[in-house]
Amino acid sequence: MQKDFEIGRRNTYLTLGAGLILLLGSSLYLSIGFYRNKQELAKQQNLILEEKVKAVEKENQISSLHR
Repeated sequence: MQKDFEIGRRNTYLTLGAGLILLLGSSLYLSIGFYRNKQELAKQQNLILEEKVKAVEKENQISSLHR
């Protein structure tokens, strides 16, 4: 009976440990995914901003040519 209790307790600890490792792994995976998405969004926003700056510069050049 004591041996069964110890085996059950050990299995409980193993199950909790495996669950904790799975939870930490999943959290890490999701965190990396969110970080990559954030980096990609920032990169796209920078490209859009650069395109807007170029468009304004072209408008300024055209405007100065008309003068």
